[in-house]
Amino acid sequence: GSVGVASLGGDGPLSREVAALYALNRTSESVTIYGPDGAQGAYLERGMAVPTGTDPVALALRPGGELLAVANRGSNSITLIELDASGNPQTTASFNSAGPAPSGLAFDLSGNLLIVARAGSSEVATYAVDSVNLNLVPVDTRLVGGSPEHLALSDNGRFLVISETSNKQLIVVGIEDGQFSGPNHAIAAGGNPGHPT
Repeated sequence: GSVGVASLGGDGPLSREVAALYALNRTSESVTIYGPDGAQGAYLERGMAVPTGTDPVALALRPGGELLAVANRGSNSITLIELDASGNPQTTASFNSAGPAPSGLAFDLSGNLLIVARAGSSEVATYAVDSVNLNLVPVDTRLVGGSPEHLALSDNGRFLVISETSNKQLIVVGIEDGQFSGPNHAIAAGGNPGHPT
């Protein structure tokens, strides 16, 4: 079933201005693309399923909408999908050095940096996005402990919030120009913390 959705364009979650919606399909290891039908305002499958790696668990859409990243937990990889202005896939590449069990993704505000939660190594990592070669270049890594699963950036892009599920906490860390800064600040979250926003 689907575990994540991202949208291209528009202000609301399903505004008529949304050019495309993307949904992960863990069982078929793909991303399904949906688009508006125009007449009814409904979103219909465009008939395009883009293959990913094994066990895709998270996706992130680059600001501007020209690149979709998918974390493939089972194959320890990131699938990068270039998109045209209508949100249709153009080129796909796989980055196979994402670290063990990538589980969460977030682009920084500029879209030039991808942040990856690595549940298998208790780390988060930053990668510069090489749009010309459709690749990721390692920038920095931060040990956060436990099992980092989901990520969210503050509105100003200076703080990263990490949902760490094994110790049931949120971790806040500074980030600037792709580098992690300051200490890790842990906040007890109780239960099983999900996606921070």
